[in-house]
Order: sequence, then structure tokens, then C-alpha cells
Amino acid sequence: MYIMYTMTRQELRRTREAMKLTQSQLAERLGLTSTSVARMERGEQKIMPVTALAVKFLQVMESKTKGKEK
Repeated sequence: MYIMYTMTRQELRRTREAMKLTQSQLAERLGLTSTSVARMERGEQKIMPVTALAVKFLQVMESKTKGKEK
């Protein structure tokens, strides 16, 4: 069984802000343009499942990195 993961524009923004990243910084990490991230957050561009998964992966990796710094 295959389940596609989706993310709302609000979830994208909250996740980015929780990681303390600008739209440009998140875009760089995802290999996107900052314009694309801004458009996704405004709901003007669809958030593809692979992008949503990449954002969640970055969030997990950020939390693991911060845990090691303590």
C-alpha cells in the first residue's frame, strides 16, 4: 500500500518558521527557488508530495542536529 504524504500551505510555513529558516534558506536546502516556496505558502503553487517529504526530512535532521549541539 502506498500513501502519498501531503502538506498544506499553513503546515509548510509553520514548519519553516519552526526551523527558523527564511523562504530563501528553505528553498536552497530543497533545490527550489525562493519564489516557489513563497508561492507554495500563498497557495498559488501545489506542494508536491516529494517536496512535503523533503521538508519533513529536513525538519527531522534539524532536530537531530540541534539535539547533538546540547
